[in-house]
Amino acid sequence: MIGDIDLESLYLPSMINIKQEAYLPLSFRMGGYFLVILGLLRLVSTIVIDFSLMAALLGLVLILVGAILITAHYRLEINVSDRTYHDYVWLLSAKTGSVTSFSYVHKIYINQLKQKTGYHSRSGRRFESSDVIYKAFMKLDNGEKVHMDTDVNEEELDKRVKKIIAQLGDLYKPEL
Repeated sequence: MIGDIDLESLYLPSMINIKQEAYLPLSFRMGGYFLVILGLLRLVSTIVIDFSLMAALLGLVLILVGAILITAHYRLEINVSDRTYHDYVWLLSAKTGSVTSFSYVHKIYINQLKQKTGYHSRSGRRFESSDVIYKAFMKLDNGEKVHMDTDVNEEELDKRVKKIIAQLGDLYKPEL
């Protein structure tokens, strides 16, 4: 501490922004890539062959819808200085969700979950696959549990959680 300036507070960010998992399943995101490619082809053919305003608008709409399908994801934004968090869905920089205040983070933990996926072949046979995923949560002082991050690799998730704990500073007060 130098004079009235706390040196630790100079290096701690006031906002922690965590990109979580995708909002839509993989099949929708792949459809989004298809729509973007289709829209680009429509725009190029409109410019090269003959210019039509409706065809150009159709290409732009396809690109926009595809971009929304590709980029939609969950985010968690923690404002350390205001002691608030914003859990929202991100759609082309538009945020949906509400801001909630808290006093401190009581606990941070990682859960192991089994994720099962079922699908059918053309012959009607059912197949199932299961994967293990890890989800990190934080428990706030009011008892609310907030999802922080997800990963298939526990070590990578643990590294990110440790960085978040360091960024939270004195907001993280684990139970003894």
